[in-house]
Amino acid sequence: MKIRILSAVMAAAFLAGCQTQTVEEMSFTQRKQLAEVIKQRCYAQGVTEKSGEFGWCIKTETEGEIARRQRASAREDMAAAQPRITVQPQPQQVTCTRWAYTGDITCR
Repeated sequence: MKIRILSAVMAAAFLAGCQTQTVEEMSFTQRKQLAEVIKQRCYAQGVTEKSGEFGWCIKTETEGEIARRQRASAREDMAAAQPRITVQPQPQQVTCTRWAYTGDITCR
């Protein structure tokens, strides 16, 4: 059981860097690893392969993963399409006055 959890954590860490990559863009190996992560999510929820809920759990988790990745990819595309606006600070004129009597300097 500990090996399953460790392998799921390692696969999740590997796939975490590719969250904006849609499932359609993934290689066969990446899809297999994602399938294993999804299966581990179902196990973590207490659903076993022998239970009647396993197919439903896999389907639900897969659809959720696909939707999350599509949203992340869309956000990334929108961010890339946004024009980069840089604001250049405008120089401001400063006038300083030295008071002869007190020697104070005031600037505006």
